[in-house]
Amino acid sequence: MRTCAGTVLAACPLWTSGVSASQAEAKQRLVQAIDAVAQRLGNTRAVCRKCYVHPAVLDAYLDQSLFAVPLPHEAPDAITMAPGLQPEEAAVLAFLKQ
Repeated sequence: MRTCAGTVLAACPLWTSGVSASQAEAKQRLVQAIDAVAQRLGNTRAVCRKCYVHPAVLDAYLDQSLFAVPLPHEAPDAITMAPGLQPEEAAVLAFLKQ
């Protein structure tokens, strides 16, 4: 459950931050997202990155393919496709399935 939560906690701010102007800015945003996950889960950045955030989300943010899946609030029908999940969880699940 912590892996799912960590992935969602990292993906949401990355989605909302949008495409970075440079690779350096993208990496900085990744670090900020991982730090937020670490603070929320009470663990270190390294442990969160290795164990609690799916690497596909981080890679997809860097290559901008994360934005192929709509933001959670832009896809309200995602809730019906994944009953029992929050919109953010459904969006991450949709991304990971593709």
